[in-house]
Amino acid sequence: MSVLKLSFRYITSKALFKKHCLEYFMAVISTLCFGGKATPEPALIIMLVEVLYSEDYKLISFLVDKKLLSGVRSSLLQLLMEHR
Repeated sequence: MSVLKLSFRYITSKALFKKHCLEYFMAVISTLCFGGKATPEPALIIMLVEVLYSEDYKLISFLVDKKLLSGVRSSLLQLLMEHR
């Protein structure tokens, strides 16, 4: 295989891995934090917002690029509005 094909395969698999990690992250957050009828604790909401909206999102930056992060932020806001 050529170097170009191997590079493309690596980039594609890395992007797919990131996407699956984000889907898992959102499934865990939505199930564990927003799964019941009760509103999550304010401290938890603040922590999630700080992690996702901080300028340097170092905690999850190894998994996320900016395009995917906007989708996660949107999903989190939707969950917050549903449980308000």
